[in-house]
Amino acid sequence: MSMPFQPLSKVLDLDAIKRKVTSMTIDGLIEVLLTKGVVVWQLVVDGKRVFVAKDFEAQRRNYVWASQLGQNDALALFFNVKYGIKLYREDDLHRIVYGFLVHEAYQGILMMNMPDVEIEVKTFDDDIGVVGVADLVTTNAVVELKSSKKSRRHLLQLAAYLRALRRDRGYLVYRDDVIEVRYDEGIEQALLEAVKEVRRLRDLMSPYSLNDVVNRFGSSYERFKRRFGVEPSRLLEVLRDKGLA
Repeated sequence: MSMPFQPLSKVLDLDAIKRKVTSMTIDGLIEVLLTKGVVVWQLVVDGKRVFVAKDFEAQRRNYVWASQLGQNDALALFFNVKYGIKLYREDDLHRIVYGFLVHEAYQGILMMNMPDVEIEVKTFDDDIGVVGVADLVTTNAVVELKSSKKSRRHLLQLAAYLRALRRDRGYLVYRDDVIEVRYDEGIEQALLEAVKEVRRLRDLMSPYSLNDVVNRFGSSYERFKRRFGVEPSRLLEVLRDKGLA
């Protein structure tokens, strides 16, 4: 039986979408994100730009976020848990907007043969305390579109959406490949273990100060410095000054 979904590069002009996103100003990117329910603040910390975002997941701080599954970045989780925010660089905004435009274009292609396709479907799973946003949902399947390299985190996110939406089949659609996933006991066990681990880390972060996290998780601190080019403590000062922490 042929695969019902095609790789992104087979049906979309990805280069054209990329050129469109690359040409956008920061204000233009932030405007697009706002139409998707993502509110973004631009901060300048010691001459470096850091973008702070609140979205559907971030508004539900007590849940495990699907985007956190498989993540082991202690500082990112600290800001998630303590302040209900996500931190981005400018290239992250381009990547996210690119993803949204790919979702819309791919949905348009699918709707020629599948009129029931929904885009960016919000999901709740109160049984295990996970929330997220599925890229595309049809009557029988959940479809996640990924422009990055294959990752176990993609499988865990898809598993969370399959469980929440009560679907037994999903697809990870990449630039040049499509992977079909059946929701079975093995997938569920991997999901539950990942949720348990994120919950453990989140609970660990809850009583900690920023200094506690920096001192205990040195590799996460170094990664943060490389990624944003600022001290976490200076970012926190600016967040507090802007009323975001």
